[in-house]
Amino acid sequence: MNKTRYKDIWSLAVVVITASAVFLIAAPMDPEPYHDGSQLPAAIGVANGLTVHQDVFSAYGFITAWLQGLAVYLFGPHLLTIRIFSAIVLVVVATLLYVLVRWTTRSSWTAIGISLVWVMAWPGAAVIWGTPLLPWPSVVFLAFQLAAV
Repeated sequence: MNKTRYKDIWSLAVVVITASAVFLIAAPMDPEPYHDGSQLPAAIGVANGLTVHQDVFSAYGFITAWLQGLAVYLFGPHLLTIRIFSAIVLVVVATLLYVLVRWTTRSSWTAIGISLVWVMAWPGAAVIWGTPLLPWPSVVFLAFQLAAV
């Protein structure tokens, strides 16, 4: 490996570690009644074989319910499961943002800077109703949008 590859690996590691620390620390914080309360029943229903919009209601569509349902199926029907799942998706988003910026600007410092600014300015960190908003359905779609680029 050349020197640039090592620099890219370390740069990406900084983004992944920082994003993991920020988002995984927020995961077990106090539940937020609206999003947590609407996402968890749909995920549990899907994990138990129910069909979205037929057997169980999901206000935000079926894709997030399917993915959160898979997490609930694998790790148990707990609110913390979907909150950690969302935190992991946010780490993936930060990683994809780093890769996209690095690819377009050819500067690892710019990619690190933009990715870390996004992590630190994450709108879910804004405390509304006294709790962070973690299991947003839009988190999954943001990951899909960045992956599509």
